[in-house]
Parts: sequence; C-alpha cells; structure tokens
Amino acid sequence: MTACASSTPVDVRKLAPHDRYPVASAAFHLLDAGESMELVHDQDLKAVKRQF
Repeated sequence: MTACASSTPVDVRKLAPHDRYPVASAAFHLLDAGESMELVHDQDLKAVKRQF
C-alpha cells in the first residue's frame, strides 16, 4: 500500500442524510488515479461503505 501525498476532504456533515452518499460518490468518481479523498461524516459509515 502506498500513501498519498494529500487527500481531498469531502465534508458531508451539513448535508441532509439523503444527499450524503450522492455527494460522496460524485467526489469519488472525480478522483484521478493516485488521488484520494477523506470522507468527513458524523454518522455510522456502515451504510456508506456498503454503497461503495
């Protein structure tokens, strides 16, 4: 595993629950090879992990 130099934070805490996954998914799909994102979320991530 290699570490990325930086990651893009995606903060979904202020979004309505039904908008969180679509925003996170869109940010994920915009990443180029070798890029990463940090998902900032204040709820249990089990549902989000299942969707990814």
